Amino acid sequence: MEQKGSIFLVEEDPNMLVLKAQKGLPKPLQTVCAQVPFGRCICGRAAMSGKIEFVDRVEVHHDNKYKGIPPHGHYCVPLLSAGKVLGVINIYLTKGHIRDERETEFLGAVADVLVGIVQRKRAEERLKLSLSELEAVCIIDRHIIQNLELSALLRFIVTRAKELTGSDVAFFGFIEDNVISYRTFLGIRTKAFKELELEKDRGVGWFACIDRYPVIVNNYYTDTRLVDPPYDIVKKEGLKSFLALPFMSAKDEPLGILYVANRKDVKFTEEQSTMLYTFAEQSALAVEHARLFEETKRAYEKLKSLDELKSDVISNVSHELRTPITIAGSAIELARLEKDPRERNKFLALALKSLVRQNVIVENLIEAASLERGMKAFRPSAIDLRPIIDEVFSEFKPVFTKEKIGVAINLEEDLPDVSADPEQLKHALRTLVNNAIKFNKIGGRLTCTAKAKDDMVEVCISDTGIGIPGDKFTKIFDRLYQLDSSTKRTYVGIGMGLSIAKEIIEVHGGKITVESEVGKGSRFCFTIPIFKKGGD
Repeated sequence: MEQKGSIFLVEEDPNMLVLKAQKGLPKPLQTVCAQVPFGRCICGRAAMSGKIEFVDRVEVHHDNKYKGIPPHGHYCVPLLSAGKVLGVINIYLTKGHIRDERETEFLGAVADVLVGIVQRKRAEERLKLSLSELEAVCIIDRHIIQNLELSALLRFIVTRAKELTGSDVAFFGFIEDNVISYRTFLGIRTKAFKELELEKDRGVGWFACIDRYPVIVNNYYTDTRLVDPPYDIVKKEGLKSFLALPFMSAKDEPLGILYVANRKDVKFTEEQSTMLYTFAEQSALAVEHARLFEETKRAYEKLKSLDELKSDVISNVSHELRTPITIAGSAIELARLEKDPRERNKFLALALKSLVRQNVIVENLIEAASLERGMKAFRPSAIDLRPIIDEVFSEFKPVFTKEKIGVAINLEEDLPDVSADPEQLKHALRTLVNNAIKFNKIGGRLTCTAKAKDDMVEVCISDTGIGIPGDKFTKIFDRLYQLDSSTKRTYVGIGMGLSIAKEIIEVHGGKITVESEVGKGSRFCFTIPIFKKGGD
């Protein structure tokens, strides 16, 4: 026998020998024989048959060859445990060596000893993994108790998963509306990967969800189980192998996916999969609790905000309702005592103005309540906009005069009739005109235009007032929203007008929009459907 040889073991693939140790093997042969399928070459045939294979001349029996291979022979001895092949011992022989039964008996005994060593080492590895698994479960249990902050918990989970498997990266994604959105990353480099969203059935994660069990993909680019995977993004990140673990809720519904992955040619094992599966089961419970806590916290903050808003609204509405009554009462009392008729009329005019203001506030509150409860009757008919606009602007004529506001009404000739409820349309128009006056400046301008646009008529009210910041464009249409909600604000109102106007216009099938520039003024436009004979 020569002082050369090698040991092959069976690992993940039950039909493949993997070179684990060698002495004196030439480099080319180490490469050629790194993995040997059962049945191929002398070692593969020993694994396939479960019997010792002997050859005295490799040039006749060798399948794995390379240029310059020296002449020699082999004993290839299978490592057997209860009929299962664990590996093969390969012994080099000089060319022309004659088989000796004493040698085969000795090599069989050596193989039995080596089988015991392999089994013991593997048992130790399994025990080590079990201890790591137990440690992981204990740690995650402590985090369930100690930490209900979701982002910190997810960070702990991906960090621990990466450590337990020795992986290059780890990341976690939530499943919402049949889409996996990645949220927490460790080791991921590219922005494209972090922004990746996978629809149902795409990629490794969905495969794990379907099976409700860990999925190992040791070659992402050749695994035929994957459906429409994002090859380009994964390749740019440099990832090759994946282990995906489903996080199931208490109701056994997919909650999210935990991934570990490698950039190197390192394969994940069943032992790692089993260990992380236990870890994932415990982690899923923690994540579900933390997520529920986060949602409850958000709901509480929202309720708290609504409660504060309610208090502000009650305060503001009370203030707005009391103020006109106080002013009217004081003005009437002064008028009663005043002997000069002209001064008396001024006080009475002030009282009337205050009561009209209160009436507008009450009307807005009633209108809002009616719309909210669906009690407002909607009776559309063919309406000519001209008299509607003229009537509303006539109501505000005294205010235009007092505030010295210049008014321009430019309506398109042959303006078609619209399909609208006249009273509701007047209410929406009054709101826009009233706001254009309220937020205008003394001596400013107010313009009303109307023109046909496709199958709608567009009405616009423009002013030269204070304007609205761009980030408030959507908020001003919210119920009870005010740019200034304090009781000492400059501009009165309860924040109902625009939200009511928006609802009225949308009930008609139109839209309301705003354009504005701070310090230069605002332009509110709404659309109303053109009336069609025989239509709705």
